Amino acid sequence: MPPHHSASPEQGCHRGDNASPSCIVWRSLVQRPRFMASPANRDTPVHADASHADLPCVLDIEASGFGRGSYPIEIGFVLPDGTAYCTLVIPDETWTHWDGDAERVHGISRSLLQRHGRSVHEVAGELNQRLAGRSVYCDNWAHDYAWLARLFDSADSSPTFRLRHLRELMNDYAVEHFDDARDSVERNLQLRRHRASSDARVLQLSLAKVWRAGDEAATDAQNGVAGGASAEGRATGATGAAGVPSAPSATDATGATGTTGRPAG
Repeated sequence: MPPHHSASPEQGCHRGDNASPSCIVWRSLVQRPRFMASPANRDTPVHADASHADLPCVLDIEASGFGRGSYPIEIGFVLPDGTAYCTLVIPDETWTHWDGDAERVHGISRSLLQRHGRSVHEVAGELNQRLAGRSVYCDNWAHDYAWLARLFDSADSSPTFRLRHLRELMNDYAVEHFDDARDSVERNLQLRRHRASSDARVLQLSLAKVWRAGDEAATDAQNGVAGGASAEGRATGATGAAGVPSAPSATDATGATGTTGRPAG
């Protein structure tokens, strides 16, 4: 999580509607959580904004802390078209864990959750309505999975969406450059508050940035190889069967695993 920038949590989250933020309560995790993540194809995006074409739905969670007993206190996501949603969660009466160090990072107090939060039933229901059938990506899968499991277990419900790791959408090139891309996006957005929806937007735009950089790197590599082959052909007179220099393949230019930032295949 990036460091918290001072601002009042009462200002609320970036939202796709006018509903007020909400809060959350904690409860023990059952041995077999209701929340299940399973393989799925990437969602077909909504192309309301061309800059978001092909981008995934990304989710982020703020929690009461880490480890046993922790639970979600704020959930936010950004859809492929850029629409953002964020809500605070009112803790269940059995959720008692609280980490003061975590509060100093996310800036969300227990009293704020009680004033502006929504019940676990409301939050689970709205997530299911808004995310039904989607593959939803996060960068902290192990913790996010457990926190969503607690939410849906407390709501006596099952999710209608699949939670997946953002790493599945990146190849080695993208992974190597992702942290730098995230730092750049955070500087450009100049976010004043550490909110779940804004963190989700940073992740989504960072992915777009490494994808774009990967595409440009692949194009540069291909043009460089093609230019080198052409120059060599002119210098040596080497030609293909048709009397022209042989063009390099995409694999020659980018490598078998691809350089575009997206997983090959």
